[in-house]
Amino acid sequence: MSRTGTGREPARAGRHGDYPFERAFTVGGVAAAVISPRGEFLDVNAPFCDLTGYRRGELLTRTVPDLIPPELEQRDMAAIERCLEDPDATLDLRTRVVTASGEQAWVHITSSLIRDATGEPEFFVAQAVDISAEVFAEQALAESRQRFRSAFEAAPVGMALTDLDGVLLQVNSAFCDIVGYSAGELFELATPDSITHVGDLAGFRLVLDRIRSGDATAHRMQLRYVHKDGHDIWVELALTAPRAPDGCPLYVISQILDISEQQELVESLRAGEKRLEFQVSHDQLTSLPNRRMLVDRINELRARHHPGSVTLLLVDLDEFKLVNDSFGHRTGDELLKLAAQRLRSLVRESDLVCRMGGDEFAVLVSGLDSVHEILALAHRVTEHMSVPFVVCGQELFVSASTGIAEDPGGGLDPEDLIANADVAMYQAKDGGRCRFQVFDEVMRARIADRQETDTALRKALGGDELSVHYQPVVDLRTGRAVGCEALLRWNWPGVGEIPPEQFIPVAERNGVIVPLGSWVLQNSCEQLNEWRGRWPDADLTMSVNVSGRQLTHPDVVESFAAILEDTGVPTDRVQLELTESVLLDDFDSVLGTISSLRRLGIQLALDDFGTGYSSLTHMQQLDFEVLKLDRSFMHRITSSHVDETIVRTLITMAAALGRTVVAEGVETEPQRRKLSELGCRLAQGFLFARPQAPSSIDSLLEELILEPRPLTA
Repeated sequence: MSRTGTGREPARAGRHGDYPFERAFTVGGVAAAVISPRGEFLDVNAPFCDLTGYRRGELLTRTVPDLIPPELEQRDMAAIERCLEDPDATLDLRTRVVTASGEQAWVHITSSLIRDATGEPEFFVAQAVDISAEVFAEQALAESRQRFRSAFEAAPVGMALTDLDGVLLQVNSAFCDIVGYSAGELFELATPDSITHVGDLAGFRLVLDRIRSGDATAHRMQLRYVHKDGHDIWVELALTAPRAPDGCPLYVISQILDISEQQELVESLRAGEKRLEFQVSHDQLTSLPNRRMLVDRINELRARHHPGSVTLLLVDLDEFKLVNDSFGHRTGDELLKLAAQRLRSLVRESDLVCRMGGDEFAVLVSGLDSVHEILALAHRVTEHMSVPFVVCGQELFVSASTGIAEDPGGGLDPEDLIANADVAMYQAKDGGRCRFQVFDEVMRARIADRQETDTALRKALGGDELSVHYQPVVDLRTGRAVGCEALLRWNWPGVGEIPPEQFIPVAERNGVIVPLGSWVLQNSCEQLNEWRGRWPDADLTMSVNVSGRQLTHPDVVESFAAILEDTGVPTDRVQLELTESVLLDDFDSVLGTISSLRRLGIQLALDDFGTGYSSLTHMQQLDFEVLKLDRSFMHRITSSHVDETIVRTLITMAAALGRTVVAEGVETEPQRRKLSELGCRLAQGFLFARPQAPSSIDSLLEELILEPRPLTA
């Protein structure tokens, strides 16, 4: 039979109109075809077209071999030839056909050969049923069984298959290794009863009875097997009973894990239980109870309705980070141990002293009769923690900030009590450190205000409440503007203008300072671009303040670089202002970031210069191009010889090191003249302009650039 068309005319509709099965052929839901002895399609019905994906006209130009995959053609055509030779034969064949889309479908074909009056083959009437789903299911089942067999044998745990009476049907190698018997020996033993320890046999049989009765489909237990050489083996046994569709259990699959070594460890684990409990509830460095035990003790006092108040003191060591950075973590650890001992010595035996983590400790006391006693304890803590610690023969000085929270009725949740003490402790730090602070309702209201500010500031970031104002930096001798400092402003609807010193610390705490800082830099660079286009000869610079939280953010360098590239501002026209407090808080962390920013070509300015004891160190290490003289020196520079001398010294030193000094807070003409006499070239302040929005400052800035007011004698 040919694989190509015969060139015959397609069968006409009604070609088999005299067939007695015409109605069943055209109307029936079974795919059917009339096929010549040469394999030509003489007619097909609609279901047959649906099955193959061909239109009727396409099929009538094709032969049966066209639809059979080449690898099956010889087999299938041989079956058809046998039907032609045997008058009584019928075709019953499972095969694949190639559909119009090129995919293959499994079909079950039954066919009858119709012969003419002389007995010669006239045509086949074939019916085809799509059995793809059935075949795929059979294949999946076979694959599943093969996977089960492979997984059963290769499983790293012992596996056994038994009937519902416990008779062994199959075991894997791992099971044989566990019990020391070969598979043949196990089958001779018949059931696992023979290897189950007599003391565990009753329990095992009880579980098997429950599975057999249908009360359980799975069970996990530990029992002992007896090894072939006679010693006991502890195993963990997992039993599973697959069920038939009617819900009856079929057989039992057992998974066996040798846990003998684990059982041997049980006793040693029990012996070490107290030690582990200690480790869970105590700090490993100081051996003090930890936060977990603190919470448990507070809950215990609440449950016992302990008479009297419960008071918590949170004690945080001031300047501990400086000790760690200066002398190393080993010295810091020794200091923490000594601090723990000192705190323990200050309280009663019934009081609880804990280490909360880092350099923070907690003292939980109960039953104190008066506020006076609580304050007296806090005073003792503050006083004794200020006494120098001797570590490795060296005196180290730290102090303590303490927050106090009281629960008179013993009904506060532990976390609430800890949170209140934590707030009070930070208030003590903000108040100057080396002091204590008692949590009260005023503080609670302050916290609520801070939280409200926090929420409002987060919302402001996506709206139009924020703006950038600019204050010119002026050349003192020529009166010409050489740049501007960008200053963030917030107009809170319904509240009004919020001073930066109020909302910037909030932004620092909640992390909003990171996107906020990028937003300020983006707007400032865009504004600088506009001014550079208007006054190209002015060569203005833009100063932008940067916080410590920004500098420790992992993406800050990439973010700043992207902004500079996006706006096209020359990097040497941008100055980033850092305060010394930023450097003191985490110098090691920000050092790498600052170095990366310098490699971009960005200038660095040290803000509040002259007020910190380590300004000179940081100026040398970070190579600041600009030093911004703190405004506090301006108030008495014209009336105080001391202040004048300090400013003169700072300016002379900066000049000798090749640094540019910018004096901040210049408000009067005499201050301007005095600074000029002392050699200071640049300044900013109300004398020249207050910080203003671009729309307000444009005209003033133009005047300072195009019509400056030189300093006259």
